[in-house]
Amino acid sequence: MSDKDFEAMPMIGGRPMKLTDKQAAFCREYLRDLNATQAAIRAGYSKKTARQTGTENLSKPAVSTYISKLMAKRNERCEIDADYVLKEADQLYRLAKQELLTKFIPGLLGGTLKALELTGKHVDVQAFKDRLDVTTTVTMEDYVLKKAKERAGDEETSRVH
Repeated sequence: MSDKDFEAMPMIGGRPMKLTDKQAAFCREYLRDLNATQAAIRAGYSKKTARQTGTENLSKPAVSTYISKLMAKRNERCEIDADYVLKEADQLYRLAKQELLTKFIPGLLGGTLKALELTGKHVDVQAFKDRLDVTTTVTMEDYVLKKAKERAGDEETSRVH
């Protein structure tokens, strides 16, 4: 492990918690795609037991704490946080409202929203999930398009009167 890895290691009582080299590698690999099974395989664990090993690793306090610290460092380095994700979502909504995305580049809205949703998962932003769990099971694309159509209808109604 490098000095940078050691700095991010979880601490208990001022002492670093012990992680094996494989566990530390698992933590770094997990950040790539948030897939515990694939992270275990890439870290050198057996393919046969990777799913179980990944789940077990995530349940270990030292591993989960180390992953949280690595995520926080990455988020700081990338300057991506909940504010960033929500601002981007707002911009996408405004573009959809103007029908720029849906009229000129069909399919772009869904891909863009998926990328934004994935970004939100990597920085542990639950903005989309919390909103969707409260309302219904609908995709972000469906939700944004519905709102854009509602607004467009409101604008036409006000022009008629």
